[in-house]
Amino acid sequence: MSKDFVAVFDNTGATGRPLAITYLEDEGLNIASMPNSYTSTVNGKPGYWGTIIPNNNPNGVRAISRYRLSDGTLYTTNTDADGNWPPGGADPAANTVNPTGGATTPLIIPAASAPLPVTYYDLRTKSNAEAKTVLVSWATAAETGNDFFEIQRSADALTYTALGRVKGTGTTTARQEYRFLDEAPAPGWNYYRLRQVDLDGTESLSRAVAVLSETGLDAALTVFPNPAQGVVSLRLPAGQLIWQVSVVGLNGQRQQMPVANSNQIDVGTLPAALYLLDVQTTTGQLLRQRLLKQ
Repeated sequence: MSKDFVAVFDNTGATGRPLAITYLEDEGLNIASMPNSYTSTVNGKPGYWGTIIPNNNPNGVRAISRYRLSDGTLYTTNTDADGNWPPGGADPAANTVNPTGGATTPLIIPAASAPLPVTYYDLRTKSNAEAKTVLVSWATAAETGNDFFEIQRSADALTYTALGRVKGTGTTTARQEYRFLDEAPAPGWNYYRLRQVDLDGTESLSRAVAVLSETGLDAALTVFPNPAQGVVSLRLPAGQLIWQVSVVGLNGQRQQMPVANSNQIDVGTLPAALYLLDVQTTTGQLLRQRLLKQ
């Protein structure tokens, strides 16, 4: 989609500070002065983009990520192991390692070299309390040479491991629906994403979605009121006393909460969201329950 954002990175994990960030054309603006290469190959062409990268860059561009303008979420990522992007059709390879050509000799990475092979929507997760499973479902609006999807899971939204694969449809312009059942989700927050691989080995990553797994939640820990706006009371099993309390948000960050009157915490300053509430007892037991802050 025009006006979405693109970030380029010097590592295939697309982590750390980007080398550059720009937007997809057509942004609808008339800019009086710009490099000739941008004017001739990018400006006003929907879906095209251009940016300036450092000349001193021994890794080159190894990942290109696209983010939605609407909410900033990751749409997809294309990677290249050595920064020398392969040719697309009749185009020559684009070597982004320590480029010295400057604005007069632009490096062009064709769409065939860094494609958006699958158009995603409706990537969702649903936790089943009784079965203690998580269903990951998604759909595609179009596919081009789609070989398979690899379902990946993380406990911290940083490090992902592969859970399994689902076969793709290949090439189609019709809506396709897919499902994957995680039968052993980790306790607490689980983050899921898709690694999509084409028949030619080209791959991309979907955005990540999070779900609070019912696995590990303790019915013996009562939190009231829940949903909450201010002070909440915690009721523990008989013989258990609170040692410390913390909440874990959707972003995986943990925040310790002061305990008042032996069994109360004030969540009034927390942003409205769903949290995982961790209570450590004086005997070393960990009790977990969900907390919805309104």
